[in-house]
Amino acid sequence: MHRCLELEVLCATYGPEAVQALRRLRAHLDGRAESARTELARVRSALAQYAAAGMEMEEVAEKFAATTAKVEGKRWALRELNQVS
Repeated sequence: MHRCLELEVLCATYGPEAVQALRRLRAHLDGRAESARTELARVRSALAQYAAAGMEMEEVAEKFAATTAKVEGKRWALRELNQVS
């Protein structure tokens, strides 16, 4: 019954082109919402894995970040030396 009333209101309020455009918009938004829910579930799962790893994972991540920064510093120095030579 509810769906029938909804369709009656749509037909009385909007023309056929507008109804079709609204349906496409709804489908697009539904798809984006589903993608967002999927991404949220993925991120929550990753966070749970990090939490389960505990302090050891945090230490590894900090060391990785420090090493990455050092490597980037060395790359910059090499680029500078190559420009001078």
